[in-house]
Amino acid sequence: YLLEPTYSEAAVTYAVTLIYQKKFDEVEKVLSGVGSEAVMYDNRIVLAYGNNGRFDKVVELVNEKIAKGHAVGQDYFSLAGGYSGLGDNAKAVRAIEKAIEVDAGLKEQGEAMLKQLLGGK
Repeated sequence: YLLEPTYSEAAVTYAVTLIYQKKFDEVEKVLSGVGSEAVMYDNRIVLAYGNNGRFDKVVELVNEKIAKGHAVGQDYFSLAGGYSGLGDNAKAVRAIEKAIEVDAGLKEQGEAMLKQLLGGK
């Protein structure tokens, strides 16, 4: 990354490393240097934030991706995980339902997630 800061793959890898090192302030600087929106919404970045308890960033990034029209069904599952991590199960349920609406192939997985989220109801 340091040799070619505009190389997106290196920037994403470096950003993910920074997230796992909890150097959150540096992540934005690294990713802004690439100049590609797609990098900001890379699933590896979303996953790293989620794995490090930064559910606020998961929700922020996925909502931005949705607003820009780049989301697929799986992104709504990530959004549901973010909302669940923040303790907002109502929004998590809506996100799972939206995932199923966007991609019918996710129905079985979505229903299992809903069952788990709602405590087996």
